[in-house]
Amino acid sequence: ALPIWLYSELKQTKDSLEKKNEEMSQLYAQLDRANKDNLKTRKYLEGLVQNIGEAVISYSQEGKILTWNMAAERIFGYSRPEIVGRNMAQLIPDSLIGELEQVAQQVGRGQVVQDVVTTRLRKGGVAFPATITYAPVCGNDDRVLAYSALVRDMTEKQDLQDRLVYSQKREALGRLVPPLF
Repeated sequence: ALPIWLYSELKQTKDSLEKKNEEMSQLYAQLDRANKDNLKTRKYLEGLVQNIGEAVISYSQEGKILTWNMAAERIFGYSRPEIVGRNMAQLIPDSLIGELEQVAQQVGRGQVVQDVVTTRLRKGGVAFPATITYAPVCGNDDRVLAYSALVRDMTEKQDLQDRLVYSQKREALGRLVPPLF
């Protein structure tokens, strides 16, 4: 038979372990709820980024494309599997490569560079007018881990402006030249 003091000590240890086990179960349930909440938030944010009208691209400090949303697919013509891992430089006319380096210096210091009016290249090398906002992607320690680019295709706006100018020129010419009839 066990001595009474040992029995008492074993019972205390058992009760203590059961209490710790209950605390661990509660912590696990909290962690599970937090993970589910995080997953919901992540899916919500992914949906937001995927369905926004502008191309949202992130890329490493070396220029390697990390993320590519559906608008980027539509605007540039590359599917996500085709372009992720490739270099941002392939989306830029050779004459504008210096622009990317200049922006990288500013964004690397944590600055946001807004509404850069520029030209980009679609799949097949077709140039199009664009405005781009660049921003840093920072880690917990505020260190810049990557860059983001929000690209707006300005083709439609440029076409409308060109038609307006053409129309205004025709109207002015019509006022200068008398009708032939």
